[in-house]
Amino acid sequence: MNKAEVEELYIGAITSGENAIFIKMLPNEANVFRVLVGRVLKEMEKANKALYTIACDFTLVYKEPYLVISRREEGKFQLNKVGKGGELIPL
Repeated sequence: MNKAEVEELYIGAITSGENAIFIKMLPNEANVFRVLVGRVLKEMEKANKALYTIACDFTLVYKEPYLVISRREEGKFQLNKVGKGGELIPL
């Protein structure tokens, strides 16, 4: 799997409008896919901010034998920062 193939699959998945895309692959292929997606995202952050913000709403999860590219669930994770007194402050 090369970077061009990963870019085509990943960008196709995030722009498809679907909530989840399943791609059948082996665990080592999934690891390579994740690394290459990271590189694609770094380039996308500089070259295409609009697509980058869409891509940030998606996660990659490997559930054997599929790599799942899915939209993040609202409310599942909340970003916080720690205040001076140790309390959590929502971002």
